[in-house]
Formats: sequence, structure tokens, C-alpha cells
Amino acid sequence: MGLFTLQGTPPSRSTATVRPRPSPGEKRRYKCQTCGRRFTTKQTMETHMLIHNGHWMCHTCGKTFATKTVLKNHLVTHTGERDYKCEHCGKAYRQSYSLTVHLLSHKGEKPHRCGVCSKLFRTGSQLERHQHKMHKGETRNIFLCETCGQTFGFMKDLKIHQQTHTVKEPCKCDTCGRVFKTQTSLKTHMTIHTGEKPYKCEFCGKAYRLKNCLTIHRRSHTNERPYKCGTCGSAFSKHGSLKQHMKTHSDEREYKCELCGKAYRHQQNLKTHLRWHTGEKPYKCGTCGRGFFKSNDLRKHCRVHTGEKPYKCTICGKGFANSSNRNAHTRCHTGEKRYECNDCGKRFSTSSILVVHKRRMHSVRFYKCTTCGEDFSMFYGYFSHQKIHKPV
Repeated sequence: MGLFTLQGTPPSRSTATVRPRPSPGEKRRYKCQTCGRRFTTKQTMETHMLIHNGHWMCHTCGKTFATKTVLKNHLVTHTGERDYKCEHCGKAYRQSYSLTVHLLSHKGEKPHRCGVCSKLFRTGSQLERHQHKMHKGETRNIFLCETCGQTFGFMKDLKIHQQTHTVKEPCKCDTCGRVFKTQTSLKTHMTIHTGEKPYKCEFCGKAYRLKNCLTIHRRSHTNERPYKCGTCGSAFSKHGSLKQHMKTHSDEREYKCELCGKAYRHQQNLKTHLRWHTGEKPYKCGTCGRGFFKSNDLRKHCRVHTGEKPYKCTICGKGFANSSNRNAHTRCHTGEKRYECNDCGKRFSTSSILVVHKRRMHSVRFYKCTTCGEDFSMFYGYFSHQKIHKPV
């Protein structure tokens, strides 16, 4: 089976009648029943309909696309193929746009300027990330609409606004005012306000607003992981998870805790860590009142009360309350030991067993008090010790 399939029969181009280009005033007779857009020929209308029908399907993740070209661009996220190579340094990219942006680094061009500190960037997305990180809360009306002169703090807001100039009959949300190109996009957006979740998982009954979210969720049941790390071979169910994982191969940890010095690669991880210092547990169980640092921990805990075990082992059928326990169990069948001790080279099937091993066999102490220098192997020992330094 190939990586993609043509669903249905596309309009034939070989049998189509060649017509002269219509004049600007010619009536658009053919109307799309999905979004209301009109066309001068039936063929152009049928080609447009592919956008709504999801004509080309990816067999790896289930996503559908209107054209074969767009599907081919998507497929490289699974195959890892990089056809666009820089002639200066040899670095390769999946898409031509990425290569174009990269070439700016050789030319020294940085066309995007920060309106607050005047720092230059190669792409608008780099500038936007800089603005959010360095100038959060400051006035940042830096993205200018060349049609009406209105300015915006973020590129995405400018793009949404520009649709009011380019779309002849804009589809506007009456609740928040956001504008969309098609009625289909507006209908999908409206589920944010209505709370409607039409896509339901056949394994556990959980419902989602978007079909793509359901596709990703299903992988927690099937254990499908189409996104693979080219460095260590680890596989993931989501592209975002792979991007986060790739940072583990880098030593960069820019988010540092001011209380204990521990550093993290992601800001959200630092926020969660700080709750260990403050004792804050914002996520409460509605059944027993127990509090948790993370919402995910609360969801897992609630299954203790419901008895729900939606994650099944594909080998023996045993059920588990969360996917991590199911995955650890599956490694008992496969014999895989992916966690290696960097002191003695011994390998383990789970990270928690590795941590216990390092504490017992190598006397590793993971937590150090920044006030007196004493270190601890267990977090709760370190946490209890911190209280002696707090004023009574």
C-alpha cells in the first residue's frame, strides 16, 4: 500500500472544454454549496470542491488534502526526506520555503525589525517569538496592514485582519468578530463557542472538536507513533512531541528556577516545578478532594474512582489507566530497555527504575539546597529541608 490514496474521481482535465477567459462582468453561474463561493465554469467549481472533500489522504496519519502537491509536501514530515539542499553549507530541508529562509543567513539579510528594540530577524515568526518573550506587555504595534494602515502586535492577527480586504464576502463570527475565508472554516471555529465536540473516540468515548485531534488521540489506544527522532530513534504520536524531544539532544535549558537552580527546556515545565516549592495544587479531584500539581495527574487519578482502563496492551489485552503504564508494560513483552545508566551502562525498561538504581548503586543526589549546600537524593527530603531556612 502506498503512502497516499486518491479518494473518488477528480474532474477530468483531458475532456474539459477550453473556454476563453471570462470578462470581469460575466456572471458566476456555479456556486459551491459548502461555502457559497461562485465560479464562472463548472470545472473550476469542481476543482475548488476538493478543498472541502479532502481528496488526497495520507495513509500514515489519516489527514486529507485538496491536491496531490499539498499531500506530497505533508508526506516529508513522515519520511524525513530533504530534497532542498543549500549549495553553500550542504544543509538540507524538506520544503523550498525553509531553504529560502536559510539562504538569508548566508546573505546576512534580516528584513524583519523589532519595533521596540530594533533587533533584526530573518523571518516574521522569529520576530514574533522575540516580541512575545522579550517585550511581553509592552506596546508592540509592529505589523502594518498596507491596505488601511492599521497595525497589529502579532503577524497572525494581521493575517486575520487582511482577510477583510481580500475576501469578497467574508464569513464573520458573530461572537468574537473573527473573519474566515469559507463557511466551513467558520463552522469549525464556532465549536469553540458552542462547546460542540462531534468527533468521538470509538475506544473510550472521549470527544473532540477537530477530526485531527481525534486522529492523534486514537494513537494512544493503537500505540501508533509515526514521528521518529532521527538522532536516537524514539517515536512519538504527535509532531509537537517530537519537536520537544529534539531539545533533549541539546544542552540548552533557558528556564531556570531561582529557588533551587534547576533548569528546564520549556517554560511550562518550570511553572509546574515551582508548585513543588509553593505547595500549590490547583487541580482538585471532585470525588475525594485530593489536589495535584498537573491537570494530567488529576485525569489519571480520576480513573481510580471510575475504574476506567482505556489503554490496552496490543499483545496480551491487559488494560491500564494511562498510556505510560501501558507502554512500560509492553516493554515487558518486547524486552526493550531504553533507559541507560551513564555511570555503569546498565539498561532499564523504565526511567523510574533507572532513578532508583542511580540512588542506590551510585549514591546520586539530584537535589541541592542553594542556601546551605546540603544535597538530597529524594525530592521530598529536599522539600522538607527547605522549611528550616524559612523564617517562622
